[in-house]
Amino acid sequence: MQTLRVPTIVLMAILASSLTALPADADEKYGIEVLKIQPEPVRNGRNVFKAKIRNTSDEKQAFSIDVRTEASVGNWQTQFPHVIAPGQTTWIRQAYKIDGPVTGTFRLRLRFFVAGPEIDVRGRRKNHYIKEVVYSGSDMKRAEPDTGVWQPLPADQRAAITQALKRFQDSIRSKNYAAAWQCLSDEFQDAEQQGRFEMFEKSMENPYWLLFPLSRTELLSLEPKSVGKRNDVIALTTNLNDEQWTVKFVKVDGAWHIDEFERVNAVPAKKIPLDPEAQERAVRKTFEQWQNAVRGGKYETAWRLLANGLRRSRQLGNDYQKFTQQLDSDENPIKAMFVNVRPKSVTSMRVGESAILNAEYDGQPWTVGFVMEDGRWKVRTFRRGKHDRGSWQTRLLPKMQKRVTKHFDIHYFKDSTAQREIDTIAEQKDRGFSEICQFLGKDSDVRIRMVLFEDAGTKYAHTGHQGAGWAFGNTIVEIYNDKQKLDPYHETAHILMRTQGSPPALFNEGFATYASERLGSPALANMGGGESAIYDRVRELNAKGELIELEELLTYTEIGSRASNPPVAYPEAASFVKFLIDAYGKERFLKAYGTLRNSNDESTQQQNVKALADIYGKSLSQLKAEWQAAFAKSANRPDTTEQAILRAFEESRQAMKDNDYEKVWNLQARSLQGQYGGGFEAWKERFISGGARTALINLKPESVTVEDLSDLGRVHVLHARHQGQTWHIAYIQEDGQWKICEGRVD
Repeated sequence: MQTLRVPTIVLMAILASSLTALPADADEKYGIEVLKIQPEPVRNGRNVFKAKIRNTSDEKQAFSIDVRTEASVGNWQTQFPHVIAPGQTTWIRQAYKIDGPVTGTFRLRLRFFVAGPEIDVRGRRKNHYIKEVVYSGSDMKRAEPDTGVWQPLPADQRAAITQALKRFQDSIRSKNYAAAWQCLSDEFQDAEQQGRFEMFEKSMENPYWLLFPLSRTELLSLEPKSVGKRNDVIALTTNLNDEQWTVKFVKVDGAWHIDEFERVNAVPAKKIPLDPEAQERAVRKTFEQWQNAVRGGKYETAWRLLANGLRRSRQLGNDYQKFTQQLDSDENPIKAMFVNVRPKSVTSMRVGESAILNAEYDGQPWTVGFVMEDGRWKVRTFRRGKHDRGSWQTRLLPKMQKRVTKHFDIHYFKDSTAQREIDTIAEQKDRGFSEICQFLGKDSDVRIRMVLFEDAGTKYAHTGHQGAGWAFGNTIVEIYNDKQKLDPYHETAHILMRTQGSPPALFNEGFATYASERLGSPALANMGGGESAIYDRVRELNAKGELIELEELLTYTEIGSRASNPPVAYPEAASFVKFLIDAYGKERFLKAYGTLRNSNDESTQQQNVKALADIYGKSLSQLKAEWQAAFAKSANRPDTTEQAILRAFEESRQAMKDNDYEKVWNLQARSLQGQYGGGFEAWKERFISGGARTALINLKPESVTVEDLSDLGRVHVLHARHQGQTWHIAYIQEDGQWKICEGRVD
């Protein structure tokens, strides 16, 4: 599987760090000694530190420096590899980035390490840390602001620098990104793109991954104006729409390279007094302007009131059209949220820098972050406060309709799609509950609360949760309408399996997905697999070389986030679970489910591998080979639900021809068997005495459709004809087989 490498930029609490004590012989053991570290004065944006390194061995040594910065806007982290010659002592200059102003809470963490010979459970070399140093913003020297007047340069230098920008733009225009990459200085590449060309290329091609100071469109729109020099910095001034940017250059090996893009703040039309009360009023005024602009559809005004960092965030990708489409979408709750939030108080004010507007929406707290930019306040963040899950339920559920079943309390809105289909929903849920309990071999007295919303906007407005659905405790929350219906069994499986253990995601999510297919649902429909069966989808992914290594997948603590690659991880996990149950039975699987532990801890993950081998009597590599053979072999079988049902029908027909009535009986669902009070013998007598046997043997199948029956839920129906009559034979999956659950004749 190809691993997408993106920068670690996350909004999180600042972690406490300190100087790490290491063994006295740590440097000597690995042949690398860190003699001295010198951070240069720091500022928002690109920065540099120097480190004096000695190779104490007589061999070439490779080592890496892990750099992490924690600032108010976000965190930044990456690793930079270096090589040092035998016996050499040298200074290494390393660029890095700080996202946000340097305040007292800012931290810079540097880790020096080598990759040892040991291999971890993921097949990677273990890191051995030689040194770790953490610097606090309160202790670091600040860089002096750039001052002075830009001085003009000679004509030949102006022409050469202007031509360097044009050469860069021409490469971008022709999508020759490799050539454009070479136009950037090494320090710019490291600080802005973490030294990775693939990040730069993706930023140019996909605005969602915009991790470059300017988008491709903006780079092509830069209009050169003048070239000057200030404090030994040479820069080209450019215009970009109503903004001004300076493009700084350095000369490397006789050629000019772009060293930085810097936005020049516009001069404010009217200066805001550095007075907390005046600035608080300005924050409130900005928010009022923002709401009015969104409410009135004046999106250009709203866009200008967004901070530069928010515009260029992954959510917006510096894409104005995307921004307007989101606000105009009926399915997106953002517009309603912005319009209806009620401002309360302004706190955390840093005069002239940042502020927090505390607000309320639908009875829940929100915070709107502001930053001073271009001489005025702009919206930087919009976040929901700590959400009390119980409060919205207490407030909302009494107003909703309710259907009580044997195992569920289903809440839904009046006149909704869920109300129209509540009989089907109730039957599906209870049937899934019973089937999963039967698999476990025991009943459950758990009651599940299910809350169904008609659309994403309504769901988000009441719960604050984005996405189609989620589960917590014994509550399931989902969107249910004509276009969007989640798998009816997946979350039920999670709730009922909770008492069995807390295994790695491979077993947890794998079983829930497997159970859905077992119960007749297209388990992969919402996971990129459409109507494909689990084995079919995994075989397809394997042919493309996209499967995750099974050893790695076993270490995943969750499947669902983008990092876990859900379109691959879900079907792969489900296929391995299916293989274990089909090949070795449910008892061993349930034992493994209860024994393995979900953990990021490496020792626990190693114990999981050993426990799996003990339970199945085979190593993970042996199980992996058998699993691969199982889904590969399935390619020789009919690969559609229709073919599987036709095969099940032929199996029943052949049993009738052979007078194997016990087999015919066992190929009927328990719900159908239960209609005969006398059991097998009563059914056999009625079946033989009637004319059904002769008709069924001579039926000519025509098609298979999916139907929702009021008393059975979603079923697959085989339509066949005999002597001018049309027969409809309904099938469901039970115990891993397609079985007849109903038959009728027109």
